Amino acid sequence: MSWCASKLTLTALLSASALSLLGWPARAAQPVGPVLQAVVAQAAAEATAPAAPAEAPAAPAEGAAAPEQPVPQQAGEAEAAPGAAEAAPAVTTPQPSPPEEVGAPLVVSLRVSGNKSISADAILDEVKGVLAPGMPFTQARARQAETLVYRMGYFERVRVSYTLGEKGADVVINVIERQRIERITFVG
Repeated sequence: MSWCASKLTLTALLSASALSLLGWPARAAQPVGPVLQAVVAQAAAEATAPAAPAEAPAAPAEGAAAPEQPVPQQAGEAEAAPGAAEAAPAVTTPQPSPPEEVGAPLVVSLRVSGNKSISADAILDEVKGVLAPGMPFTQARARQAETLVYRMGYFERVRVSYTLGEKGADVVINVIERQRIERITFVG
């Protein structure tokens, strides 16, 4: 098993706190199921595959029988390591955009309201992969953005609202911050 496959297997087994001690991102500890199995199987297949020859073999002399060459694999066939077929499904290609995003209005503006101590830039940075100006706006993306902001841990409530205009969607992330302890006084 290659180093990469070993690291992925180890990462999938460790808890988020153990990963942070090792300096690896904690998000890698989330269960990845078939995707991880496919990557591990592919890495194992690459590790057991014979090395490619450095240069092409010389042409046989006239009258001599040509040595039998291995037949290259067809697209779709996979070279599998022993036991890899049972361990992991085949790697699939990425799917195109979901049909709901086709024709969806684009995000024209994105702003944050209700924040007091957490900066709007920090909130917008958290959702930049899901909601950003120029991206298609869907309800699924809005729910995902709500979840990302809520997981920051600073907010009691997060809602994404929008208004559709001529150019697209004007999106507002409404937050209500949790009460923070300002000071603790010990008497006695």
